[in-house]
Amino acid sequence: MPSRPTRIILPPSFALGLYTNAFRVVDTAGEHCFLEFLVYSKTENQAQVVGRVSVDKGLLPTLRDAITEVL
Repeated sequence: MPSRPTRIILPPSFALGLYTNAFRVVDTAGEHCFLEFLVYSKTENQAQVVGRVSVDKGLLPTLRDAITEVL
């Protein structure tokens, strides 16, 4: 990620986001992987994908570090 502040545009339709309580990283054969955001139901023992983003695998350590920093 850039070391200087970057202007980020958040469209009004994204302002509240989508509810998610789980995510997973899905490996692919190429240079990218998928981050899938899920709504998991323990009682139904299933999850529904509510968002999917293709990410360069080189970004995964940065994502891990950002999540660890918040925790």
